[in-house]
Amino acid sequence: MLCKEINVLSTLKLVDELQRLGIAYHFELEIRNVLEKIYDTCYKTPDKWEGMDLNLKALGFRLLRQDGYQVPEEIFCDFKENTRNVKPHLLEDMVGVLNLYEASYHSLEDESILDDAREFTTKYLKENLENINEGISSLVSHSLDIPLHWRVPRVEAKWFIQHYEKRSDKNLTLIELAKLDFDMLQAIYLEDLKHTSRWWKNIRWDEKLSFTRDRLVEHFLWALGFGYLPQFSLGRKTITMVNCLITTIDDVYDTYGTLDEIELFTDVIDRRKWKRGTFQNQSSVTCMRVVLPKKKLERISKD
Repeated sequence: MLCKEINVLSTLKLVDELQRLGIAYHFELEIRNVLEKIYDTCYKTPDKWEGMDLNLKALGFRLLRQDGYQVPEEIFCDFKENTRNVKPHLLEDMVGVLNLYEASYHSLEDESILDDAREFTTKYLKENLENINEGISSLVSHSLDIPLHWRVPRVEAKWFIQHYEKRSDKNLTLIELAKLDFDMLQAIYLEDLKHTSRWWKNIRWDEKLSFTRDRLVEHFLWALGFGYLPQFSLGRKTITMVNCLITTIDDVYDTYGTLDEIELFTDVIDRRKWKRGTFQNQSSVTCMRVVLPKKKLERISKD
């Protein structure tokens, strides 16, 4: 089956929309199978790129690279020729340039073609922003602010749902599914945050160690960016709690503890020694009790 015999571009657009709407994880197997077929049919060897337009090259390159396929940068060796006659007021032309811009952020070290493409598309989009087709201008501004590859998936999903809903070619079924999925995951995140908040209140570290930063919600958002899927609930809660401990210990080292106390505290962390009365500062003792389980503290104190 030849690449031109199947509607590859519409399939790639659908995959891209599913990912940006935040619902692609519901179709992991289907997406994996269709990307494998498209790669074998259209991108595996250079002879398959002949006659392929810029939009199809760029969108396929980005989706395949982020899924682990080794599509070479040479697919864009003629990108300057392909962009010579693009017109800002034509939607399809600007979609191709924007997709090339997004694809360029999937470059590897020493890939000069993609580096040149990023420099060119960034300059072109910025210079022509006021003349760009209204159907894509907000998406271009959004991408120039922060490229898609650098964005947090759940934050991007919220923005893209609102953007996609205004499009004339929107799929109402996808919008409904995306909104339901977003609300469902928000409910899961809320329960995760409640769990970590109870833990934080129970250890009362913000009261006993008032000099430290209280950044529970920030740490949870960091964990959310790391793993947003519903099955990673335990991971989000664990990472949040660990980061809270790390931040507090960091504050003890950087702003509060004396040199002698820091050295003693480091010894304890290394499980070397801890004797009663070692710490004169009660906050350091409190920090010890949170970091190490009770039985370990008792065992260390007897050494």
